[in-house]
Amino acid sequence: MDQKETSNPTLTPELREEIKQRIRNFQERMKENPELARIHYERRMSMDTHPVFTKKEKNK
Repeated sequence: MDQKETSNPTLTPELREEIKQRIRNFQERMKENPELARIHYERRMSMDTHPVFTKKEKNK
């Protein structure tokens, strides 16, 4: 039980397990449906060029 591992003390072991399970479920859906995985990937990558996400950098 290393204290450094728990950066968020509000996450109970139950919540941690639920998060891990949701990630596993998501990964399974991505494996089962390549089209869904492609759409998710493209949306995530579009964040790099979307004005809402790049606005802060332009203000420098």
